[in-house]
Parts: sequence; structure tokens; C-alpha cells
Amino acid sequence: MLDEPLPPSPPISWPLLARLPQALAADHAPLAWRELLRQAHEELKARFLAEEPVETLVHARAALIDAVLAAAWRIHCEARPWALAAVGGYGRGELHPSSDIDILLLVPQAPDGAGAAAVEALVTFLWDIGL
Repeated sequence: MLDEPLPPSPPISWPLLARLPQALAADHAPLAWRELLRQAHEELKARFLAEEPVETLVHARAALIDAVLAAAWRIHCEARPWALAAVGGYGRGELHPSSDIDILLLVPQAPDGAGAAAVEALVTFLWDIGL
């Protein structure tokens, strides 16, 4: 049924996730974020090659993107009365390598010029960091 909540994702145990918010807050340059994402993906690849369960890894990747999007949102759109929602596989907390990161931006009305600029800045930033 559509109105039934999804089961909670299992807790993610990944030291990188614990230190990621501080690392993202320390440097807002897209190149720094791109490098953090590259490191994270290398860690996930190594965990895959070490035969960690795929289910754990797709949840970990979704949690990684959650942290990155939350930090980017705080920089570009937090002051606005908007919401950012994950949809698709990402919205279910299952993000496979090379999968699209489907998001939905909810706004109460069409953005004004400053709002449109904020959306453009967010989308450009996400593109620049490789999402």
C-alpha cells in the first residue's frame, strides 16, 4: 500500500560518515567535496571487493549522499521555506554505484529571482561536485 511507511534502514557503521559533516563544513570549494566523494566511493569499492554485503553498501552510499545533500542544502537553500526530498531508489535508501540521485525540490510558490538563483546555485554546485 502507498500509505504504509517504509521499514527503517539499518544503522550505518562507517567512520567516514561520522567525520563527513565537519569536513564538508570546513571547505565549501566544489573540488574539496568532489575529492571527499571520490575517497568515499573508493572506500565503498574496497568494501565491495572485501565481500561486504551489497545491501549494506547501497544503504551506506545513500547515507553518504544524504550527508552531502544536507550540507549543500544548508549552504544554498536553508533560509528558504522549501523542502528537499529524495525519490526513487535513493528515496528508498538504496543507492547503487552510478545510479541517478533523484531529488525533488518542493516550494510553496514559484521562486522569485533570488530563489531561482539559489536553485541554480544548488544545482550547479551539485553538478560541480560530481552528482
